[in-house]
Amino acid sequence: MSIVKTGTPRESAPRAVCVDPLSGILQPGFDRSHIALDKFGTRSFVLFDPELIRHCFVANSANYHQAEARKRLAEPLLGESILTADGEQSRKVRQTIGRLFNRQALDRYSARMIETTLQNLDDLAPGVHAASDLAARLALANLSASLFSNALDARSPDILAALDGVYDAMWGLPLVGEEGGVTYYPRLRRKERNEAAAAFRAVLGDIISDRLGRPADAGRSDLLDQLIALRKAQPGGNPTLERMIDDVATFVVAGHETTASVVAWTLYLLSQDARALQRARDEAEVVIHGGIAPEHWPEHLTFTLACVEETQRLYPPAPIFTRQAQKDDIAGGIAIPAGSIVLLPVRLIHRMQRFWTQPDRFMPERFLPQNRGRIGQFSFLPFGLGPRMCIGSAFGNREAIILVAAILSRFDLSYAGATPPVPELKFVMRSDNGIPMRLSAR
Repeated sequence: MSIVKTGTPRESAPRAVCVDPLSGILQPGFDRSHIALDKFGTRSFVLFDPELIRHCFVANSANYHQAEARKRLAEPLLGESILTADGEQSRKVRQTIGRLFNRQALDRYSARMIETTLQNLDDLAPGVHAASDLAARLALANLSASLFSNALDARSPDILAALDGVYDAMWGLPLVGEEGGVTYYPRLRRKERNEAAAAFRAVLGDIISDRLGRPADAGRSDLLDQLIALRKAQPGGNPTLERMIDDVATFVVAGHETTASVVAWTLYLLSQDARALQRARDEAEVVIHGGIAPEHWPEHLTFTLACVEETQRLYPPAPIFTRQAQKDDIAGGIAIPAGSIVLLPVRLIHRMQRFWTQPDRFMPERFLPQNRGRIGQFSFLPFGLGPRMCIGSAFGNREAIILVAAILSRFDLSYAGATPPVPELKFVMRSDNGIPMRLSAR
């Protein structure tokens, strides 16, 4: 890797940053607007300044599409989804799907997720469980119940096994140190990855074909119906099964993997903080056993939400977002040539001392309602920002706090690993050991 240049230092920036542009980022006094790198023959700009971020990801987002390298990495699994398209097509699709995530719909989903979660926990025996696997099973069950009218239930073991196969075929540097995933691309065992991705897509193809073969149900109109209808409304009006699989695959992966990651890391962080664990458990007890209607649980789980959001700060499911400039651009006086990559290093920004007090500490109180006003607009970005911000962010947060509260109400927990888990970037941030947790019946 050769260094092209660094962002113009301000008076408070340490001189050491000029030697190695990736050093000093997490240290007091780091105040650079960006870092420019050349890697793999491509100019890349790592953005830290809020105005640069706003320009590239919000104000002039039309010029910045998904980076081609990231597309190629995900293509065998996700294909070409209309959900991840750029431009006007993306806007219309997101507007239509967004109706499934309004407040009234979210309240309905909450009730279904609570019922599904408690039913699944009834069958969970005490003992040591990999929190990542447990959270993935629960999150997929909730996704199936709330958005797919239980269409995924019968094949959920196949879905989870195929996704594990995809992730197991990816490896690389763990997300430690100040680089934090900025220049990280997973290495692949391509044959194994492609076979597992094909198995995953075959399962979804069976589910979609089954839905297409059934009479229309006007009272259902779930996410699966909406995705099929959107695809049929595209030019030509006769979509292939492969294109419909692309859309469903994107939502299944995004809709349960991110939540599962956050829940697993939240359980770990709570197991390391007795005070926060007790407070979250007390809150769960009041909400779950206090006669509060299920659809209103989320609005009463304020500390649990704060724990989830602090986890998203420390272990964001998507630790970096990348875009590629379509045309030459100038942002904050910086020339960004067409073809260049702009990177939003979420994991680094979430741990930078220029934005956060004691950034390495788990401090859920940061996100309590009375403190949220102190958080900068561009310093907490777990779901991205701008026109391509995650459409299901509110859904994901609701699901995460429901899962955490339900688990805490049923079990005492402690970390069962010999060493702390190390984050690894696959499609989302997973751990190197699955986060083994000992669950004891209460």
